[in-house]
Amino acid sequence: MGNKLQKPKQSKSETEEPDADFTCEICIQPVDAKNKFKNNGICKHNFCSDCIAKYIEAKVVEFNVANINCPALDCKFPLDPLSCRPILPHQLFDKWCDLLCGETVLEKYGISKRSYCPNPNCSTLVVSECNDKPSKSTCPNCKKEFCFKCQSRWHAGFRCSEKQIYTDRNDILFGKLIEKSK
Repeated sequence: MGNKLQKPKQSKSETEEPDADFTCEICIQPVDAKNKFKNNGICKHNFCSDCIAKYIEAKVVEFNVANINCPALDCKFPLDPLSCRPILPHQLFDKWCDLLCGETVLEKYGISKRSYCPNPNCSTLVVSECNDKPSKSTCPNCKKEFCFKCQSRWHAGFRCSEKQIYTDRNDILFGKLIEKSK
């Protein structure tokens, strides 16, 4: 008569609290726990996978940055590329890997004077062996001229700080004339 029903023992995974829904620190939107970016346990900031993918894309495509830190304020931990791989398009991940490899090689050989071609279809690493940091350079891959100092397309006749001001076609032609006539 004393047959008591016993609760089956729960496994450890059933007793652990699952990830909870959260608010992304970038887009400030409520996000389902399954869309949370996990940085391989390196840091535990709340970001959705979509925002992290866009953040990486901006760093890699627009600024040619290889070593990307967590976007949280005052967080110095790097993003783990392998944790990011599933949320990134194949081409973006490959470009990021190329930048990381280039950075590693440059650090190993102590090369500090480097730039990347600002042409988004190229982004070739360009190394300078000159003592002074050059300004006008030509990409060995796509043959387009660019400014080595500010890593943007060549801004003939204008200083790096002035390049954003003068973007009109006439300004560019005038800058080339100034450069030609010295």
